[in-house]
Amino acid sequence: MLLWSIPRQRMQHLRTVLLVACLWLFSSNAVALSPASFSSVQTAAKHQPLTFLPPAASINRRKAIFTATAAASSIAAALSFPRSSQAADIDTDAKLDQPQLLTVANLLSSLRSVPLFCIVSSDGAAYMLYNKGTMAKGYAFTTLSAALAVLKDAQNTAEKGGYAETWQGATITTIPADVAIRLSLQPAKRTSQKESLEAQISSIVEIIPGAKEREDAIKMESTFKTQGKVPLFYSNALQVTDQSSGVITLPMYFSKDDLLQEWIKRNPEKPLPSSGVLELSTLFQYVLRKRANELPIGVNKKLLFVPSAEAVEAATELKSKGLAPYKLDRMIV
Repeated sequence: MLLWSIPRQRMQHLRTVLLVACLWLFSSNAVALSPASFSSVQTAAKHQPLTFLPPAASINRRKAIFTATAAASSIAAALSFPRSSQAADIDTDAKLDQPQLLTVANLLSSLRSVPLFCIVSSDGAAYMLYNKGTMAKGYAFTTLSAALAVLKDAQNTAEKGGYAETWQGATITTIPADVAIRLSLQPAKRTSQKESLEAQISSIVEIIPGAKEREDAIKMESTFKTQGKVPLFYSNALQVTDQSSGVITLPMYFSKDDLLQEWIKRNPEKPLPSSGVLELSTLFQYVLRKRANELPIGVNKKLLFVPSAEAVEAATELKSKGLAPYKLDRMIV
């Protein structure tokens, strides 16, 4: 249930509304990481709230790179993957028996250019679902429209139920996708203002794709009917080889429409190429577990995550209006 001080029946009602709105929740098969790997990020979050910078106006929107501020950089650096003996199977050091182009470090670096959208309070505390005895769950949406739809449904339900004050000041903010994927793999301790709850509660972030993107993915692979899978669209016809280094870069699009538009832009006279789809968490799972050679994209390539044009425009506009900083150690109660 959502963490706020309202009667149980109202919380159940609102929880149902949010679960219906979030039809495509991130899958629960997260890799278990060492709690020690998250400790330093908690301290950083308290003093350096996460913010997000838009690209310079001169940069093409389709290739715009969203850069985190110093706060985001310190958070990303602190939230490193474990290297203990207990986590040997997901060690991200270069000694892994896989090509160094397809590494967790490279994936995270590329994801930093992708903005995701979260529902927070005016001071940056995330709205979360919570059942006592379990982890609280927050959400990061790949599209602004999905985040706004969930926020609107929750606000309407709260108003009809007589507890609209719960959602006063609720707003949308952005976080870099590399931070979101870390938070989806590593539980974080958060505090709430509700004294009846324990001082700190473990939380996890689930990434939710847009409706159109999910529909496009289902047409290509039926496995995307399972809730919570985030599709990445690609075509080998769009990969680029650096002539000096020989490095092959393969764009991974969050929107299939953007992939097709890019092909038409480059090859207006040619038929559309064949394309594939890969799930975001699956990509990380395979690389983390040293099974990258089993991925259909090949392993001798560097992946470039391309945010949707909609997400880039929306994040830029939100930034221009002012964003509430996303706080990693706080949640609504």
